[in-house]
This record gives sequence, C-alpha cells and structure tokens, in this order.
Amino acid sequence: VWDGSDRLRQTGAGDMAGGMNQYIQWLPPEDNGDPLANLDRNGSGAFRRNLVSIVGLARAHGIEPVLTTFAAKGPDPATDPGLIQGIDEHNAAIRSVAAEHGVTLVDVNGKLSREGTFAEAFGQPDPVHLTPKGTREKAQIIADAVLKLIP
Repeated sequence: VWDGSDRLRQTGAGDMAGGMNQYIQWLPPEDNGDPLANLDRNGSGAFRRNLVSIVGLARAHGIEPVLTTFAAKGPDPATDPGLIQGIDEHNAAIRSVAAEHGVTLVDVNGKLSREGTFAEAFGQPDPVHLTPKGTREKAQIIADAVLKLIP
C-alpha cells in the first residue's frame, strides 16, 4: 500500500507516482514484524473481491477480460518468508475467479525459464521482478494465449 507521499519521486523511482497522490491516500498497515502472521491476518479475500469487481466492470463495458497469474521464482533463502506463500494464495484466487466466471486464464507461474529471467536487487535474487529477458518470455506466453482468442 502506497502511503500517498512523494517519496517514490524523491528516491528516483521516476514520474510514475505523479498524479496518483490524489487517488491513493491510505497509510500502510501497521507491521508487527511477522510477515507470515500479517499474511494470515490479511489473507487474499480483498484481492479476490477486487478481481471479481474488475471482471464485472470489464464485461459491463463490453470488454472480455483475461487474467494472468503472478510469476514467481521461489522459495529462495533471500525471500521474505510470507512472500511466496502470499503469491501462491493470490494465484489460487486468480485461478478460482477465472474458473467461476468463465474468464480466460493465462497461467504464467512456473512457465518462465529459471536462468536470466528474474532480476536481482541489492545483490540478492529477486523472486518476482523480471529482467528484460523474463519480460519478453512472459509477454510471449500471454501473447500466444491471447492470439488464440482472436477469430
């Protein structure tokens, strides 16, 4: 959850935060220092609810949505212990919403090659952010699936 500040701009994260401040004003939830307990407390219910809303809104506007899972490389010793479990829970929610609402699902998790696709951050393996090679692989997987939908 972004706290609404312009610290992203101050840290050199670019202009992506520009203009968002007026829409996102939530303070981050209090961190008790235990990622697994925080995951259990928050769960993926709100995420699932939002996906269902997105599907409904898209269809209300004549758009047929396509959902994709998150790609993750893990578990990894440098990874926050709750991160991969959280990604797995969110991916389960995505798969469930796709099945229940008849939405095309592109399941990219576990489909990317393991070498050179995931980035490093501060000298540590990054289990979720992709290199340019990884981004190309992910885009190709999604494009192959979406192209099959075009008559």
